[in-house]
Amino acid sequence: MVTPVRTFAGAPARREKVRRIFELFDADGDGALGRSELSALVAAVNPGVVFTADQLCSVLDAVFRSYAGAADADRLSLAGLLRSYDDGAGDVDRDFAALFPDLAPSPKPSPSPSPSPNGPLSPLASPIHEIAFDSTRAAVARLEALIKNRDGGFAKGLREIRANLDRSGAVEAASEGHVAIGRALFRARLLPDAVDCFRRAAELSPADPRAHFRLGTALSALDRPRDARRSLSAALETASADALRWQALLPQIRVNLGVVLEREGLLLAAAEHYRAAARLCPTHYRALKLLGSALCGAGEHLRAVAALEEALLLKPDFPDALCDLGAALHAAGERDRAAQCFDRALQLDAAHADAAFNLGGVFKDMGLYGPAVEAYGRALVSRPDHWAAELNRAAVLLGAGQPAAAKKALEEAYKRTKRVELYDAILYVKKHQRWLRLREGNGVDFAVVDPSAFKTADRRTTHARCLTDALCIRDIQKITRLGRIDANLLRREMGGRERVATKAELEGILRKLLHFLNVESFQEAMKVINEKILTILDATSSGKIDLSMFFAVVAPICTGPPENRKGVAFDFLSDNGGFNGRISKTDASIYLKYMRVIYFQNSQSFSDPVELGGQEEDRAKILFSEFVGIFDDADRGFGILPIVIKLEAMDNARNSRQACGVCKYQIGGLMFKEIACHFWLCSSCYSEHKVPSAFRKDEYVFKEYMIDNSR
Repeated sequence: MVTPVRTFAGAPARREKVRRIFELFDADGDGALGRSELSALVAAVNPGVVFTADQLCSVLDAVFRSYAGAADADRLSLAGLLRSYDDGAGDVDRDFAALFPDLAPSPKPSPSPSPSPNGPLSPLASPIHEIAFDSTRAAVARLEALIKNRDGGFAKGLREIRANLDRSGAVEAASEGHVAIGRALFRARLLPDAVDCFRRAAELSPADPRAHFRLGTALSALDRPRDARRSLSAALETASADALRWQALLPQIRVNLGVVLEREGLLLAAAEHYRAAARLCPTHYRALKLLGSALCGAGEHLRAVAALEEALLLKPDFPDALCDLGAALHAAGERDRAAQCFDRALQLDAAHADAAFNLGGVFKDMGLYGPAVEAYGRALVSRPDHWAAELNRAAVLLGAGQPAAAKKALEEAYKRTKRVELYDAILYVKKHQRWLRLREGNGVDFAVVDPSAFKTADRRTTHARCLTDALCIRDIQKITRLGRIDANLLRREMGGRERVATKAELEGILRKLLHFLNVESFQEAMKVINEKILTILDATSSGKIDLSMFFAVVAPICTGPPENRKGVAFDFLSDNGGFNGRISKTDASIYLKYMRVIYFQNSQSFSDPVELGGQEEDRAKILFSEFVGIFDDADRGFGILPIVIKLEAMDNARNSRQACGVCKYQIGGLMFKEIACHFWLCSSCYSEHKVPSAFRKDEYVFKEYMIDNSR
């Protein structure tokens, strides 16, 4: 992490200092610090501390856990060491001064001798140690001795040090002292004590961003992201008030705040902070990498590619950035370039499990099952507990026509991890094997026929082309979990808000609405919302969203009675809300165009929306009853809603006794029976116009059944 800092004449810049420290202890020159090399570094920069074997092991484990790559748990790269300094785990200026005394600047002399203990403390002009008062140096020295000889009296000794700082009489000295001993405690991984010290410093000097920043970093290390966010936000506010003075600290605050927001699932909000950090420090390649990763996770793949390419211009040998760039390119459909990125990442770090896993995904999508199996196997060598790699490896084995090998791989993985996903996959492979035996035994197969060949027996039977869109909408409901939110809750969240909001602000609103989701599930939901809905509503890429229109668009796919969903949508579009409000026909037309563009995947399902009237008529206001008539129109509105609601009702229904004539699974949900040939189709196969090969003819007539009606 590169941060602009004020340097002394003849003194190397911050990154150069870290590089020299790293190279001094990289005895074998392999580009990473192993346990023995890092042990030597820790001992050298803490000459006053004699670590026990257990203490040293604990320190090393903490550093490797936080800053080494998952694929190489006991090797610390230069980038990892740099991140550890940036996060406050060490003082690079202090360590450099201790290891290279001839290159470090000499501290300026104290302007006056130390006064009596009861008088004001004299500042020390030592920017290397970031210490300005004698009392701070004395407190740190005493604390380091306590840490060195840690015993039953450590807690009492720490309380005395803190009490002495509070009695010093000068608020600035006390605040600085608490920050300094907090940093020493943080380096010793005594995090709860470090938090107490940083919190006291923030209470004494609420306008000093350093105390808030250190407190936020320590809280994050304790896995308390919400508390960390509050402290880092306070640090950002106070530092921004005097941006010139804190220009070196601001990028670090932004990056750490972004990391904390990511841990809460707020990728778009995190991206704003990474972007701001990169603007403040254009050479901050880690901020650019994090920006690209967040954007990729939020579904903004082209912007992610731009950010990651910029990061790699600054640091070409950055395997994590290459891996993320490959993922963004793959999502954008550029498979060849994606494979090149993953291959380059593996050249730089042969044990990069994520790069190997993603390379397997590219090969799988290209139908190259052999190379895909090899790539997933490579990921498993680096990370044996990578259950997703095992699952995908089984999938490509199945695609390569090796169901027995796939089943064996899954069973071995299930023994190790007990993941329910693997158990479900084992059941699928077993069913697939039975399907293969059926196919080989009696020639069961299917054909995809022209959509015009599918006819309906009555008005109650859903047309196959309509069902395609309804199933897509149902998928959006399930992935985004909007189908679990009562439409009435949208009214409450909109109350008192400005009509226009940023995407990050909307993300925060949705996090409240979807509070029942874990971080991973919320990020998945937000990605689909961004890709399917926000990109349409923000066609100009301004980053701003009309909240009223957004809530009106999602209200019909929330839960609740159909008329209530329509009423909520009408409220957001009307001038004064409520069923007695009015909206113009033009606004109704715009709204329904958005609905059709966002939700209708099958262009043949409905005709394109048309204007609702002439110019004068479009400006006329309509009541809710008239809006419902337009909304329910199959040609101009969202007449597909009744089919979606039918699918919602079928989700919790038990499976029927009938098996689909194409996929051979027991049918759950809607069922369709061909009235002449008497074969059954599930919703999916019916929507895709699939029929068993044994029943090829020019026209098929289907009747729809609910599960209970099939018996």
